[in-house]
Amino acid sequence: MKLRAVLSLQPTDRLHGIAAATDQPIHTGANKTVLIDMLCRHLSNPSLVRKRLDTLQPQHREYVVNLASEGGELLKQDAISELGAGFTHRFQTMQDAVSDLGLVFEDVETLGTGDSLVGIPEPILKAIPLPARDLGRLRRLMQSRSIGLLRAFARELGCPSEDSRRVFVARAIRSRLLNPEHLKAYIINLPDTKRAILDLSVAKDVITQHEILNAMGEDGLRALDEMVWKTPLFFHSTDRLLTDTHLQLASDLKPAIQALGDRIEDTFEKNLVSTGPDPALTREQTSFLVPNLCTLLGFVEQRRPRVLKQGGVSKARLRDVGKYYRGHIDPGYSEFLLLFAETAGFIRRDAGTWRLACDAADRLSSVFGVRNALFSVWRETDRWNEWTAERSGTRVRNRTDTLRALRCDLLDCLASCPEDSWISYPHFYTLLTRRSESFAHLDGRPPAARDPVGGGGDELLRRILVSALTWMGMVVLGNPDAFSEPLEPDHRGVFKLTGAGAALLHGREPVSANRETASGRNGRFILQPNLEILSPPDLSFALYMQLFSIAELKEVDVLARFRVSPQTVHQAMSRGWDGASLRTFLHTHSATGLPEMVDALIQECERKHGEIEIASASGYLVSERPELLDELLVQKKVASHLGVRLSPTTAALNPSTRIEELVDALKGRGYMPNVANKKPNDEQHSISLKRSELLQLAGFLEAAIQSCAARTVPLPEDLDRLLKRIRSNLRSIPDVDSGGDSNDYCRSFESLFRGGSYRDDIQALSRFRGANPAAGEDDIGRLVEYAIEYRLGLEIEYIAERTDKTTSRSIEPILVDHGVLYGICRHRKGERPFSLDRIRSARLTLSISE
Repeated sequence: MKLRAVLSLQPTDRLHGIAAATDQPIHTGANKTVLIDMLCRHLSNPSLVRKRLDTLQPQHREYVVNLASEGGELLKQDAISELGAGFTHRFQTMQDAVSDLGLVFEDVETLGTGDSLVGIPEPILKAIPLPARDLGRLRRLMQSRSIGLLRAFARELGCPSEDSRRVFVARAIRSRLLNPEHLKAYIINLPDTKRAILDLSVAKDVITQHEILNAMGEDGLRALDEMVWKTPLFFHSTDRLLTDTHLQLASDLKPAIQALGDRIEDTFEKNLVSTGPDPALTREQTSFLVPNLCTLLGFVEQRRPRVLKQGGVSKARLRDVGKYYRGHIDPGYSEFLLLFAETAGFIRRDAGTWRLACDAADRLSSVFGVRNALFSVWRETDRWNEWTAERSGTRVRNRTDTLRALRCDLLDCLASCPEDSWISYPHFYTLLTRRSESFAHLDGRPPAARDPVGGGGDELLRRILVSALTWMGMVVLGNPDAFSEPLEPDHRGVFKLTGAGAALLHGREPVSANRETASGRNGRFILQPNLEILSPPDLSFALYMQLFSIAELKEVDVLARFRVSPQTVHQAMSRGWDGASLRTFLHTHSATGLPEMVDALIQECERKHGEIEIASASGYLVSERPELLDELLVQKKVASHLGVRLSPTTAALNPSTRIEELVDALKGRGYMPNVANKKPNDEQHSISLKRSELLQLAGFLEAAIQSCAARTVPLPEDLDRLLKRIRSNLRSIPDVDSGGDSNDYCRSFESLFRGGSYRDDIQALSRFRGANPAAGEDDIGRLVEYAIEYRLGLEIEYIAERTDKTTSRSIEPILVDHGVLYGICRHRKGERPFSLDRIRSARLTLSISE
């Protein structure tokens, strides 16, 4: 409100009255223009404004201060309601009193018929002292925003005013923001970054740009600037906005947000619960986890499968055991359980095969303990990759690190879900993308443009829900077929957090934990005369796995059906069982005792077992007379090479014996042995190599082929075929990664093939324009990069890590990775790593090879 404009609307008599009430002398005969000029100067004097305020009654002064804190301008009906307690007569009395002193005026013409303004002119408003708490009220902040920004903000709030004039737009915005339901809806629809800024502003009295930059990065700083300049939500008391300027929420808005409390998050969680009918079809694996794990461990003990080069078991073997699982089975289920069994130590490697750990059965006594261990392994492992369909295949470090972070975000969000209620999958996905920036950015879109329909995050979340979380018994799926379809607004997928899942998420034991122990599994199996064993559901896990040692699993339904055969009994005896231990085991744990047919089978196998014995040998020795072999066996140096005596004149050689060593030992004692050979073949020769030597040879050949191929150097065609034969041989060796390590050899070949003459190196050295030698961190970094690019040498002063002594090194740099310089050191005669932060100085030199 302009002072001159509002004075011009007053009659002359009223101007004279204001001048008299404010002790302003007036010349007789002064016209209205002169009166207005004199009153403009007099009424806007700050000291006189404060003096007039002091003369007011307390309630009148409070009225003026409250009106000033609201921006100095209100619709008369709003002023009556808020400042006059709704009483028109009381309000008019206050208005007349302060108007006589030239502090507050009523404007009945600006807005037209029916609407009038009550306001304090701007020069007087600036002179009225206000408490600090009233400087940032919404109406006051909207006075400094342009009408265009206010209209845009009103549209964002969903409250476009019928009248586009400032006072009406400000009235609509304030009403919307101070309404709890509308305020809640506005905050819910904000991007996560802006919501985080509001949360921080509510929790703290003031925030700064610097603080937001450190906490949220550039995105947070941009969001704060937008909220400060384009909305009336924040204010600051300084003329310029700097990085350390204190920013505060509007003083009447902050209590409104605080009054919401946790209701915003509660709204998210309440909306998670599906309002539709319960699903007709569900999928649950909670009770099948440990029984299926026992089946897998039993198969491992029975089949003893070969260990693959990267761990695990062949897919054909896993498909065989997958036929006997309970519940709905995904092709990756066996791999998931096997990864857990391997990581948690339920199975162990032994001579290239998997064996059951000695304490595996005891560790299965607590179902909750097994589920908790599986949950921990899945949360932290980098060997299970939901990014790809081949979930246990090759892993990429940065992707698995991201995946672990995504799992933690998912579990935090899942912990907020109500237990034993059907959760709407679309609502849960929306909540997850709001809480987790990692999930929100999976689609490559900024949070402001986020759309909770479909995308990479949706596919990953569906994979995790359908696989790991269901397999561990943490959730029950409703309408499971819907989880194979991309997310749509009307997606039918729902899931329910189980009691076991809630216990894992909140770190407590489930209510049913006391029933999920071995003490509740005291059943006995049924051994039938037809050689079949029926295993009841309450059979202990230890006995169930022992049945795999003596019988073959045929079917799993309500009861598991095993069958005893001569082959299974023979296998048991080959692994340490004998007839007596078999009879004792079956008689003790069978509810039907030991049938005669089974006892007869054990007797037959006991009689035949060991009739023929097979062993391995590397060669044999034959003497002409038994006495000569007797003579050799009493000589220690000769006998150490011999094994079992096969006949009076024949003895086997030890597997580790080399024929050349045995021949030398015999010759040294005066014997003249004859080494029997087949017809010599000049084209074939045998050589014995250690496993490590074969790996080194393969790595060297591979590096040579790669380096020569990169430079179009011709090589014999047979060389590549030779490498393939060596690789094939390595793959047949258990516990060996056939990849070999060819990196060191590649670097050596790279150094060997480096071109460039002495003159070229001199020119490259002279072209460097940086500090040489260099001592600063940045200068050293540029020097190292230049040396790598132009294949020059370096002389560095390096602080040794162990002794902290400074040593001089001459190196040929190869690459820099994560703050570590890798190069060939002349002093150590090999490749060495050097931490860049421990290099005190560096100087360019010619290449070491020069």
